[in-house]
Amino acid sequence: MNVPIYQTSLFAFDMYEKFKQAMQDTKESLVYSRGNNRTVRFLEDKLAELEGAEMGKCFASGMAANSLIFKGLLPFGLCLT
Repeated sequence: MNVPIYQTSLFAFDMYEKFKQAMQDTKESLVYSRGNNRTVRFLEDKLAELEGAEMGKCFASGMAANSLIFKGLLPFGLCLT
């Protein structure tokens, strides 16, 4: 069985209140495709399962992945963004 490919960059909301709620929890809500996308989430879950990991994270580029590593390891305030 294949997961559908969600080719979208933005997600529509029928009411502004639903959009505001989604913006409160961008990790779980579908607001912007680079932040969260059902197709990517499926890939992350399957990769984590294959690796025996708790969770996985996919990035649009190697630079994005490297950036997250450095932001996580550098002391707060030292990383300029």
